[in-house]
Amino acid sequence: MCLFIDIVATTDETTPEYEEMFLRVLFSGLKNGLRSKNETVRMEVLRVIAHSVEQCQRIPSLQEMRHLLEGGDEEAKFFNNILHIQVHRRSRALHRLADHCEQGNLCSSTLADIFIPLVGNYIMSTTSIDHHLVNDAILATGRMAKHLSCGGNHGLVQKYLKLSRVRDESECVYVRALVALLENFHFSMEELVPGPNNLDIVNEETAEDDGDEDIAVVPDNVESALSPKTIARIADAVHLRLLPNLLNNLEKHDATTEDNTRIPISIGIVTVAKYLPAAAGKAQIIWLVTILSQILSSKSQETRDLTRDAFNRIAVNLGPSYLPLILQELRSSLVRGPQLHVLAYVVHSLMVHVSSGEHAEAFSTLDDCVNDVAFVSAEVIFGESGKDVQAEDFKTKMREVQASSSGGLGSFGIMAKYVTPAKISSLLLPLKSIMQETSSRL
Repeated sequence: MCLFIDIVATTDETTPEYEEMFLRVLFSGLKNGLRSKNETVRMEVLRVIAHSVEQCQRIPSLQEMRHLLEGGDEEAKFFNNILHIQVHRRSRALHRLADHCEQGNLCSSTLADIFIPLVGNYIMSTTSIDHHLVNDAILATGRMAKHLSCGGNHGLVQKYLKLSRVRDESECVYVRALVALLENFHFSMEELVPGPNNLDIVNEETAEDDGDEDIAVVPDNVESALSPKTIARIADAVHLRLLPNLLNNLEKHDATTEDNTRIPISIGIVTVAKYLPAAAGKAQIIWLVTILSQILSSKSQETRDLTRDAFNRIAVNLGPSYLPLILQELRSSLVRGPQLHVLAYVVHSLMVHVSSGEHAEAFSTLDDCVNDVAFVSAEVIFGESGKDVQAEDFKTKMREVQASSSGGLGSFGIMAKYVTPAKISSLLLPLKSIMQETSSRL
């Protein structure tokens, strides 16, 4: 094969048949070889591709990969390091590949055909491969996803969504890869209104392969023009199939489902939903917040902690306009007994998170949240829920119940700092009611 490549490299424009044969037969076969599960096969295939990149200077699809030769530096060359016996050199190769992607050196079709499948071989259970290498592969795949076409990105998400449903030791890794892809979603569809008649893109681009784990990733040649019709189809696929599938995956819970694998998906769902038209995106976000609010009723402390952390990240991602909606959905889902203490604890966590560090500037005014925060906080301090905790014979191991009263006071303090003078009366309304009730008894 290398000898044939040398012949292709030495021919000129008068004999194009060699170049055509290379692209149609050999190069196509080499790209398929990179999907092999056998590392020795991948190593030999990559060696041939590296030789092609070095020798064939007139083929555009190869020339864009010359950046990975690092000017001839054998120690830094991607092709020498990605399958090197030393794990740290493989990790460095993944970082360099992602850096070249962000510099715009590699096009979508090259990423989809060559580097996504190659790096994807490292995204597997950490019992069979170094966990640092798995982390680097997931991060590199997420960074490459930023530069895939609409169809390529959608196909890759569908692949890992399907893999994440398999209940085995690799499930957590596939979910992390799925979250990395969703967090790097970047196709704006704000001016499009999804409709039920444009689902062709799903069947054309992301038809699921029932017999093969390697679901094809669609290159960008079909959608390179990004016509309004094509983007409308993508919007429909996202709105009517992708997000509902993700939300159903998050909502579904059984004995084989681990919460630490399904809850992180919520962060990616929000990122994707933000690119939909306002009405469609809001509907998906409300559905997501409702699911997470219901998960907070879980008896597992770990599950509640994961969900609370997800709410903090989602609130910052969505911005101040969605914070009142989040609080309202929380109040409608957590309505009795210990749930009220969980509610107050989560609200306090939200208030602390959005009002601290780099988030404080975006959430400089919390006027729209005053009524909800005041009601929730007053209930665990002065209401029946608070009185139950103060009883001498009351015992509990729930962290939220033990800390809800102090959290409620903290929420009052934060709100007093971040509301305008006109809303102070609303913040003090629960206190006024308590004082009036007390004075009437006297």
